[in-house]
Amino acid sequence: MDDLEGRLGDIERRVRALEDKDEIAALAVRYGEVVDSHDAEALRALFTDDARFHSANGVMDGQGIDAVMQVLAGRWDVIKTSLHVSHGHVVELNDTDPNRATGTVFSHAEVVRNATPMISALRYDDVYRRVEGRWLFAERKLSFFYYVDAATYIDDLMSDTPVRADATPRPADLGPRRDR
Repeated sequence: MDDLEGRLGDIERRVRALEDKDEIAALAVRYGEVVDSHDAEALRALFTDDARFHSANGVMDGQGIDAVMQVLAGRWDVIKTSLHVSHGHVVELNDTDPNRATGTVFSHAEVVRNATPMISALRYDDVYRRVEGRWLFAERKLSFFYYVDAATYIDDLMSDTPVRADATPRPADLGPRRDR
């Protein structure tokens, strides 16, 4: 009987891990959905009260839910239309705390920023925390491979500064630059 109880306990833990990973993956997809629909209330509900949202290049940084919302909802002033698509998601559950996890999400986004169609490839490095039975973002760090004008995509992508999200072109946050 002890062997059976042990195996059942192992199965239960494995199923719970799969359910947790699935809920976290759904959280990441939901984020894109509510950002694209400009739903501030739904966006706020995806983060912990003490959450942090920041970019690798330091342009964006909000600590605490009100600051996170200011950063994210403030983007809607310049981005009127967007489509975020998640491609891959790696989730690592915390071995010592069942209410904590980390993850990496690879994505693309198509946006109209200040009336200019733009395309970006990005990565989110996340910290998740389960609060009252729901997985939420405790931290999201945004990094760009590129963020370029759709009309000049190839030239911008091949430049040393393929992040064109604002007036100052910047180098990529991710990936080694190789000689072309």
